[in-house]
Amino acid sequence: MWESEARFGATTWPHPFADTTGLWALDVEASSGRLRGETNTTVRFQVTGSGEMEPDSTYHLTVGRMGHPRWTVFIRRTGKGPIQVRTSCRFDGQNSRSYDLCEYLTAVEFHPGSRGIDSVIVRENRILRQVLVRDGKRYRCGGERFVAIDENERESPRAYQRRAAVLSQRDLHCADCRLTGPVEIPVVVTVGRKGTVSWARPDAVMTSSEPIPQTTIDPHLWAAIERGLGEFRYQTAKADGHPVADYALFKVRVVP
Repeated sequence: MWESEARFGATTWPHPFADTTGLWALDVEASSGRLRGETNTTVRFQVTGSGEMEPDSTYHLTVGRMGHPRWTVFIRRTGKGPIQVRTSCRFDGQNSRSYDLCEYLTAVEFHPGSRGIDSVIVRENRILRQVLVRDGKRYRCGGERFVAIDENERESPRAYQRRAAVLSQRDLHCADCRLTGPVEIPVVVTVGRKGTVSWARPDAVMTSSEPIPQTTIDPHLWAAIERGLGEFRYQTAKADGHPVADYALFKVRVVP
């Protein structure tokens, strides 16, 4: 199991036909395996193309670890063209700046059928992104490691052309660490879209599903590493044709 496995979200299942009145339906389910108890959840639907929600576009629910609400929403067609539905599902956290967020995309086209009943052709039905927000800081879920992201990331990378990596580094010195010799510390860093480190932590087994560093490393040693990481040179990841935030794994050598 990857440490940043999301285990939460909203999923939609498009109905295969639109009726003669122009209504088309989606079945929706909101669920989370991260919750220990019940939490307030908000699900919003944004419709673009030849359709509009009817009657509501926002739903307020209570979701628990064992309770997965499932319901049906209706979209009225306003033309013959395709429809895209972006479903946003937010699970409240401990404060207003902490929550779990999933966004899901359903994109369909319609093929004229007999007796005015059009069949539905599904072009996309997939997760766009799953994000943990903790005290305002955003972390991408769904990969092998958590990745710190900014608010501009509207969709998680789908196809990488290049992954983040450290290109050059040097030994770091720590006068306050009382080292008797060199030590090597594995680290995992987020290399942002501009090629700089936006988040770092020791690369150790996570004892929590939260993106919080779990370490017994001496604070002086880790402070020296954090200062030094900003002086290294990195390769920015590229996915779907543009730079993206990504994680990089490597070892840092610290000397007395």
